Amino acid sequence: MADAVRAAGADLLENRHRLIERGGGGGRDGGRLAVAGVGDFKHGAVRLDRALGDVPADVPRVLVSHSPDLIEYLPAGLRVDVMLSGHTHNGQLHFPLLGPLTVPSQFGKRYLHGLKQVRGTWLYVSAGVGTSAVPFRWGNPPELPVIRLVGDQERVADG
Repeated sequence: MADAVRAAGADLLENRHRLIERGGGGGRDGGRLAVAGVGDFKHGAVRLDRALGDVPADVPRVLVSHSPDLIEYLPAGLRVDVMLSGHTHNGQLHFPLLGPLTVPSQFGKRYLHGLKQVRGTWLYVSAGVGTSAVPFRWGNPPELPVIRLVGDQERVADG
C-alpha cells in the first residue's frame, strides 16, 4: 500500500508531519495546521516523538493513525486536537439484532465508528470503503467521510 501511495505522487506521512498553510488566515497561529501520520500501531511502528515532536505549540494538530486504539496510548502531555482513524471497518459484517460480528480492537466497540472526544482529543473513526479478512461487507455500507475543521473563531461565529 505504501508503494502505491508513493507511486501516485502522494507524501506518505509515516512518523512525520507537514505544516499546511490554510487560506483565510485567522486561527491561533495565523493559518497553519500540522497534519501528522504514524506507523502501524499493531506492529509497534508508532513514533509520536518524530511525528509531532517539533510542531510549534500554538499550531493545531491533526494526527492520522490507522488504528483508533492509539488514542488510549497518547501521552498525557501531548496535545492532539483531532485524530483520524479507520481499521475497524465499522465491524464490516453487521447482523440484525447482533451488531458487528467482530471488531478488530482491544477496546471492543468503544472506538468502532464515528466521532468521540477522548481526554480533549476529537477522534473520528471511519468505516472506510474496503474489507479485511473476508472480501465483502454486510449491513454496513462503505463510507468516505468529508470532515470540515473549523477554528475557535469560526465555531463562535457559526453559533
